[in-house]
Amino acid sequence: MSNPGAAGKFYTADYVPVPADQLILRANITKLSKLLENISDMDRSIKAHLNTLFHSKTGKLMRGEEYSKSFDEEVITRLDEAKEKVNSELKYLNDKHDQCKDMFRGVLLLKNNSKKDHRNRTKGRAKKGSNREKLTILNSFISLDQQT
Repeated sequence: MSNPGAAGKFYTADYVPVPADQLILRANITKLSKLLENISDMDRSIKAHLNTLFHSKTGKLMRGEEYSKSFDEEVITRLDEAKEKVNSELKYLNDKHDQCKDMFRGVLLLKNNSKKDHRNRTKGRAKKGSNREKLTILNSFISLDQQT
């Protein structure tokens, strides 16, 4: 698993991407996406609570709910600020992830091909071994046939 705390290196001026950074970026992008969903859920629930503070018939604020209304409005503004900040961070990390993906596309393909080549080599060795066994058995039958 990648270390999501390693995302700070993407903000330095002398940052040079490496193939392993894609994992770190992807992990941070998913965490930020979940955080954005949680912020949106909280925002919706607080707005729903704010709407319950008003009379349904008159539309006026209920008696004694002034502090609840001001608290809800303050929380909504702070959640909006947090949402903007998370969106900007998410956009930045997505840009860095796309940059890494474009830079190292061929490198990752080469690694996958080398694994396939290695598997094919081991399959070939296994085939050769079984062919040798068959050949020795066949030779022993031929030698037995010649002796008789």
